[in-house]
Formats: sequence, structure tokens, C-alpha cells
Amino acid sequence: MEWIKITIETSRHGLEYITDILAKHGVYEYEIKDPLEMAEFLSVNRGWDYIDETLLDDKSLPVLIIYLPANEHGNKLLENICSNISALKETDAKNELGSLHFTEMNVDDNTWLEKWKEFYKPFKVGKQTIIRPYWEKYKQKDGELVFSIDPGNVFGTGQHQSTQICITFLEDMELCGKNVLDIGSGSGILGILSLMRGAASAHCMDIDPAAELAAYENARLNNIDFTRFIAEVCDIFKERDGGYLLEKYDLIIANIVADTIIDLTPIVSELLNSGGIFMSSGIIDTRLDEVCASLTKEFFTDITVKTLDGWCGCVAVRA
Repeated sequence: MEWIKITIETSRHGLEYITDILAKHGVYEYEIKDPLEMAEFLSVNRGWDYIDETLLDDKSLPVLIIYLPANEHGNKLLENICSNISALKETDAKNELGSLHFTEMNVDDNTWLEKWKEFYKPFKVGKQTIIRPYWEKYKQKDGELVFSIDPGNVFGTGQHQSTQICITFLEDMELCGKNVLDIGSGSGILGILSLMRGAASAHCMDIDPAAELAAYENARLNNIDFTRFIAEVCDIFKERDGGYLLEKYDLIIANIVADTIIDLTPIVSELLNSGGIFMSSGIIDTRLDEVCASLTKEFFTDITVKTLDGWCGCVAVRA
């Protein structure tokens, strides 16, 4: 599969603005290269046998790198992101955000996967969940749940704060026998983890066709029974009466962005059983009050919030 690699030149101050733009479009996975940060680290930690002095003298500005699928959805996403960055540049009269120049190039799966292998290692989320790239060996310890993932896609690796919030929520839930719907599922990590924690069924939906393939591949890597798992291409705002939707669910997950969660809340309220749970994440802390207000308006109660590095997630019960 082909990918579009986008490199955006910015400043340290600009990184915050760009990551906010990406979050609004549901892009949470990115790489930041900051030569100044590296130089500062090396100057403080001089206990190395050898340091390439050119690293200490590199005063170039940071760049942010993202990968998008080279298909219709990815191209539309790229168009929207570039438009937002261009609009941001027009507001930067003092040039505090860097050049905001972006470049594009196409890469294939092998290039993308090899890049991930440089830094993507098993890591722990919450109390007992281990995210393991499928090529890495890991010796499971007592009480741990190991999720194997193919990061050859950009739909969710478990590293972003919003996903980690959801994983910790799942660790605290009793899921045995529950029917789960994951809207905007990406790689399928949350739906699959629900099954691994005892859910009866998991239905993952995303608007990107590549996400469907990614979810099925990750389900296969974790030995999921496909009679309990469905991944499909579906826009729930347009196809609520189609696809594989059950009449009701016990848990609905939406790890997206605040605006979409607010729009989804009335639909989720209809699709949940009484006493069912709506888990939402991907919410910037400044939008939390708006999301909670929309939940209350649609008869959700017992709202519990978790935060991590400026990101928020909620669980709420359908009355």
C-alpha cells in the first residue's frame, strides 16, 4: 500500500498549533524531529565516549512528520490539513510559528514499517496492558494482557494519550458478555481489546477502507474468533440503518474529536441499552465541558472523566 509522507517545518511554539490541527482531523500519530532539543540533551548529558559535534551545532528548526494513506480519504484529509495550516500562517504576523512549509512524498509499506521499527517497542498502558509490535518478542508476565499490533498503518498504535485513556477505562470495566461498538475504530485496537477482556462481540466501523483491513489484520494477530468480530467501512451519520448494526449495544466507544463526539451523542443514546456505557475520548481539555453538556442533554448520567497530558476521556451511563 502507498502512503503520503508529509513533512511540516515549524518552530517549537508552532508544534502546539499544528498538533491541535491534526487532532481536529483525527490524526494523532506523528513524528517530531527537534535538533535543538537533541543539542540541549547532549550538552547536559556529556558522559558519552563520543559526541558528533555537528549535533551540538545544529540550530535548524523542528519538523513534524505524518503519514496518510494514498487514497481518496487520505488526499481529502491532506487537503483539509494543508488548508488549515495555510490559514494559520496568515495569522502569524510575527513569524513565531516557523515557515509552516510542507512537503509531500509517496512511500510504500516497507518504507513506513522500517521507519516504525526504529523506535516502536513494546510498552505498558495502564495497570496490565502491553502493546507489542508483532515483530518484537515479549515475555508475558502474570496478570498482563498482551496486544499484538501491526503498525504498518497510521490508524492507531496505542501511543496517543486519548487511546491510553480508553485502555485504562477498559481495564476497569466488566465486559463479559457485552456487545461493543467502536465508532471511528482505526486499527481496531479498542474493539479487539474489549474481546480479549471478555466481550461477547465487537463491531468496528471507520470511514476509511484501509482501516477495515488493518482491524482484521490486528484481530488475526491476536487470535480473535471472527464469528465475534466485524470490521466495516461505514459512516454512521449516513448509514445508521445499514451495515451490521445491532439493535442495541452495551458499550459504545468513540475515540475521535470533541465536535464529532457531540454530534454522535444523540445517535449513541439511541443505540445503547438502558444502563449501557458510552466511552468517548480524543477531547482536548478546553472542550471537555461542551462534551459533558451534550452527554447530560441526552440523558447520560454518572459521567467519569480521566485526563492525560491535556487530553480527556469520559465514560457515561445511559439512563
